[in-house]
Amino acid sequence: MTLQAKIGITISSLIVLGSVAALDALTIERSLTGNLLGWENAAPPPHVASFDHIMDIIRQEGFSVISTPDTGFLNDVLPDDLSRERAILLYEGDRAAFLEWIQSEHSERYFLILKTVLHQNFSEDVEGVDDEEWNASTGVLTFHDPELSEEWFIFMHLADQLLELRVPLPMLDRIRALLAAIVASSQ
Repeated sequence: MTLQAKIGITISSLIVLGSVAALDALTIERSLTGNLLGWENAAPPPHVASFDHIMDIIRQEGFSVISTPDTGFLNDVLPDDLSRERAILLYEGDRAAFLEWIQSEHSERYFLILKTVLHQNFSEDVEGVDDEEWNASTGVLTFHDPELSEEWFIFMHLADQLLELRVPLPMLDRIRALLAAIVASSQ
């Protein structure tokens, strides 16, 4: 069984457990977020920006955008009922990144589950793991695992959004600068 398949099965199992916890929380009138994460009366994450706004920032930063039917890792591991946007980003005519984006009030939970499962299942050859919090509503996980892809992965949680980018090494710094511009425009 491939590493991606193992991760997909683990995340699916955790989502099912989360659904059971949600039903339990609703049944006994407890806050789901507070129950799962230990927070009392936690508010849902703020809405930050639409996909169109993010695309505008991407274009302002000098990237071209091409829609694609390709799917990313998020497509394999998150619930099917989530709407997704996908694009190929070009910079000066070169492929800069594949982008898959979802917007959900549960994006923070998905991000935490995704990080946990990935950290537990990295191959021996994983490199450059950088798990950082950029601000109170933004977390970024960057890594390269040749068992999953030749490209680098960047997963970013930004309030109610979750983005996956697969990036060739020469474009990594440029894409991280783009993400910083998206975060700055969303505050």
